[in-house]
Amino acid sequence: MEGRGRNAGRRIAALMTRSPDLAAMERRCPALLEEIRGIADGAGQPFELILALNLMDEEWWFEDDEDTGCSLVAGRADAHSPPILAQNMDLPVWMDGLQALLRIRDEGEDAASERVVLSAAGMIGLAGMRMGGVAVGVNTLLQLPRSVRGLPVAFIVRAVLEQSDAEAAVGFLAAVPHASGQHYAIADGDGVFGIECSAKGAVLRRFARNEWLLHTNHPLWSDPGDVLAPEEVGIAGVRLQSSQQRLVSLEAFAAFDGTAEGMRATLADPGSGVYLVASPECPTSTFGSVEFCPARGTARVLPGGRSGGGEWIEIRVRESERVA
Repeated sequence: MEGRGRNAGRRIAALMTRSPDLAAMERRCPALLEEIRGIADGAGQPFELILALNLMDEEWWFEDDEDTGCSLVAGRADAHSPPILAQNMDLPVWMDGLQALLRIRDEGEDAASERVVLSAAGMIGLAGMRMGGVAVGVNTLLQLPRSVRGLPVAFIVRAVLEQSDAEAAVGFLAAVPHASGQHYAIADGDGVFGIECSAKGAVLRRFARNEWLLHTNHPLWSDPGDVLAPEEVGIAGVRLQSSQQRLVSLEAFAAFDGTAEGMRATLADPGSGVYLVASPECPTSTFGSVEFCPARGTARVLPGGRSGGGEWIEIRVRESERVA
């Protein structure tokens, strides 16, 4: 923040007073709030600072100069394959270098319950998968209503990974109050769901076996009456064009390729229109890319960065070693 000409102390104080209610987090997700306290203690940092890091989507409510975004695809590569969920997580370029992969297993759990979570240093999670359970990916939707009474996005992502299957995850998303407008993609071994959530509620779409879920950063099936004008929330112009253009690139992949290999190539290619490389006009880059297949217990991760490129790393959740 200070590198961008802002007073970090004042911004964090404003975030604490204008963002979701701490009591709501304590009531609904006490273990996650305790995890954030543990991160703060371990790092020797103030609790408020680490909590602020975990209110990333909520900070964007009143941060109008970040061209953030995400491009997401979920579905089946063919009729005989289980669903996969993949996305590029696009974040402000100052976050490049904070990439982290969390592998979470509670005491007494076996490897079949392990969670693999794309994250950033100090955060509890951005997107992830529970082995044999569900995968979750996200797209911020700043045009949808928000509320300080709702649960922040990072908390919801981790809470979804505690659900037994996609139906349970969808039920949780429909019932919990939401702080920020967000699209959640959910996949398990049987199906794929997209659910656009806001302070007004949740709108679900269930995807057919031969259909790809494609999403970027503008609402696709929310009630038009609930969608704020882009100018009201600072996403008009370049921001909106970026979201629309990235969706067109994903649609081209689905129409002309539709394979898992083609999906990974599209997400990883700086020339595809989906992988973002930072520029002076757009201080945003693809922070990282992930592909999750809960039924097979495998995840692939592509570390992001300013320059693009790199190799996908395969992680087999059942094993302790990493397989290139």
